[in-house]
Amino acid sequence: MNQPERELENLVALVTGGTRGVGRVCALALADMGCKVAVAYAHDDNDARETVGLFQQRGAPGRAFKADVGAYDAARYLFDEIEASLGGVSVLVNNLGAHCWSEVAGQSFEEWHRVMDNTIHSTFYCSQRALPFMRRAGWGRIINIGIESSHRVEGVPTMGAVAAAKVAVASLTKTLALEEAGHGITVNMINLSFAPGKGTRPEDARAMAEVVPMKRVARPADVTHALQFLVSPRSEYITGNMINVTGGYGI
Repeated sequence: MNQPERELENLVALVTGGTRGVGRVCALALADMGCKVAVAYAHDDNDARETVGLFQQRGAPGRAFKADVGAYDAARYLFDEIEASLGGVSVLVNNLGAHCWSEVAGQSFEEWHRVMDNTIHSTFYCSQRALPFMRRAGWGRIINIGIESSHRVEGVPTMGAVAAAKVAVASLTKTLALEEAGHGITVNMINLSFAPGKGTRPEDARAMAEVVPMKRVARPADVTHALQFLVSPRSEYITGNMINVTGGYGI
């Protein structure tokens, strides 16, 4: 497939949780569109170096910033650093999240707050910090990454914290879309189901594929095609939407 047009040449994009998995895929897709991409990460310096190396292979001006944006002070520091080195953020991908498997009865206070901090709180902190520049520019794109059930309220046993946090992100997506529509800023959400990550065993990937109507798991291109459309000027009249990239799972 042809490379996307460089529709966002020299605009600054930030992807949280952007040094591995879906976040890295999104960051590289934005680099292919011409963005100067900042990726935020909290722990793994090796993943960060590897991601920067992939930017360099593309000749893209990407940088990694170590900042745990589940904390407000870290998010504020991150944006200050990006604005000083690259410029104001025009495209924000709130990808950071946290997973845990636990029934509510046995979930620890610390585990619950880790999920909330890394999911809904990071989305709020980064979106709020990005909005002033986007409003001044009269243009901006915010993409929130969710899970298949984000667009509806339902019980998800052993994933109560994650499901609650992602539904909160979905509500915030729609609220921001309404509040920012008059400023030329669109806000949408991409919901994923089964996207194998680093270390997924082949037998686990096959088991995932069996429950998907299309009988396969998500490929990187499935995510990037949706992302690249939603951040492009071609999607300027689309806001407040949940786009399910799930192969039919959850219909």
